Amino acid sequence: MDCIEGRYSTEPSHTSPELGEDDQIFLNEKSTKLLTELTGNPSYGFKLAREIGTTSSHATGKLNEFEEQGLVMSEKQGRRKVYSLTEKGRAKAEALVDFLEAEG
Repeated sequence: MDCIEGRYSTEPSHTSPELGEDDQIFLNEKSTKLLTELTGNPSYGFKLAREIGTTSSHATGKLNEFEEQGLVMSEKQGRRKVYSLTEKGRAKAEALVDFLEAEG
């Protein structure tokens, strides 16, 4: 995100085929952390919420958004809903990690 004349621009400072205009959700740090946490292993909402420091209802809401966007898929395992990255989600998460490392 670039600062132009005291205002923030959502225009990316570099181009990436995996990050586009529909990625404004990732301007939120917790949304980014939530998606990138899934790069290791599938997990369930409560555990992900605890790992990124948010409520389970917030994490579950974001995970549902990600599922609607085709970034994650879920599977019932007992009483828990386990989330994992789709191919599209993995590409997005890896692009976010690369971006954060380049900016960091």
